[in-house]
Amino acid sequence: MVVRQINVITGTVTNRDQTASEIKAIEDYAKLPKVKRDTGTFREFMELFTDAEKSAIIELTQTSVDIKLWYDQALAGDVFLGHAKVDAGLSALVSLTIITAERKAAIIASDFDA
Repeated sequence: MVVRQINVITGTVTNRDQTASEIKAIEDYAKLPKVKRDTGTFREFMELFTDAEKSAIIELTQTSVDIKLWYDQALAGDVFLGHAKVDAGLSALVSLTIITAERKAAIIASDFDA
């Protein structure tokens, strides 16, 4: 593969072949395991729920102070799926039968890049 180098000061362009070590570095990088992205925006977090679950959560924010506080805290910033408050809120949704324990586990195991 040809590498094009541009000198930003002079504007000169040089073409050269990739070295074996550069090719190996690219191949090694491609083999790295994908890291799960467990922090996402509020919108991405809400996309983890079904429409029925979202509707139930919104309804609960009108009647449950605890769910309203949890929802508002999630809305205020990025959501880290491993955070204790996220876990506590999802546990509350399980106890209110909005989601099952299996759904909670699936949500926590989600990858925002998937």
